[in-house]
Amino acid sequence: MDSVEISRFLTGMTLAVHIIFATIGVGMPLMFAIAEFLGIKNKDPKYIALAQRWSKGYTITVAVGVVTGTMIGLQLSLIWPTFMKMGGHVIALPLFMETFAFFFEAIFLSIYL
Repeated sequence: MDSVEISRFLTGMTLAVHIIFATIGVGMPLMFAIAEFLGIKNKDPKYIALAQRWSKGYTITVAVGVVTGTMIGLQLSLIWPTFMKMGGHVIALPLFMETFAFFFEAIFLSIYL
């Protein structure tokens, strides 16, 4: 394999892992909210305990998503500089929005935990 094929493979694997963990990370807070709501509404501590347990697993999911997201940013800058020179103006805003959303996610997760 030459360097281009290795670069494509590395980027593809990182994106695949990031997409899986990011998707799980988007859906989990809704499940927390539903479990917390049912626990408060029914005065059942089992639902609240379930939400707290899910939040601990969610922390690991967020950590893996952060690491792979950072790797993707570095790969786009270092492995694909010509692509970023041409498409960087289009990709810059969505990447900024994702970074902004991540900071809110980290703040709310730390408050919840």
